[in-house]
Amino acid sequence: MQPTLSSIETYKKDSIVVKEKIVTKDTTIYIKGDSVTIYDTIPCPEAEYKKEVISKKGNVTATVDIDNGKIHVNCKQDSLQAYITWLETQIIKEKTISEADVKVVEVPVEVPVKYTPKWHWYLHGILFILLLYLFGNPISSFVKHLITKWN
Repeated sequence: MQPTLSSIETYKKDSIVVKEKIVTKDTTIYIKGDSVTIYDTIPCPEAEYKKEVISKKGNVTATVDIDNGKIHVNCKQDSLQAYITWLETQIIKEKTISEADVKVVEVPVEVPVKYTPKWHWYLHGILFILLLYLFGNPISSFVKHLITKWN
């Protein structure tokens, strides 16, 4: 499994939400095993010893042979197993980091307040006075006509 991060999704309304997701993809990994061999002599020619040791996980094997003063140590490790273990720890690290980084950030949004400026009110007042001056006489005569008609 290989972790890949998807793109960051951002939604902007009253706040910004940042989400990160890990998407795992299947990947086949082929890595050859690694081995170390040591040949040496020891000053005791009559010593003989044979031992094979395997680790608890089974990915490391060591063999020691002592015969007629010659020592032969052979150690084999399956590096594929070690690499997969490292990859699993990296996936867990990335998963915990991405889960910890999901957060909601509040962004203040300025809402414009509707208002009428003072100069506009002054122009309304001047216009009202001008209309009363120009049409005051016809309006007052019409109102007088209505009053006399109903009385």
